Amino acid sequence: HFELSVLNSKKVTEFIQTNIICRYGVPHEIILDNGLHFKGETKKLLWQFNINTTNHHPTVLKQMEQLRLQTEM
Repeated sequence: HFELSVLNSKKVTEFIQTNIICRYGVPHEIILDNGLHFKGETKKLLWQFNINTTNHHPTVLKQMEQLRLQTEM
């Protein structure tokens, strides 16, 4: 569990290595919110393991969900 106020690139990198790569292997893709904690060391790690990234846009996802709900009516 990380507090957002102390979340940085080093801690995110350690988390990805320890809790994702070491446990489950190298993922093909990780969804990011493009925050500063995904720059620096984290970006190097993702490049080193050839992990693709996709940016998460909550506003777009909300709009897509609203459209899906409208089409189901």
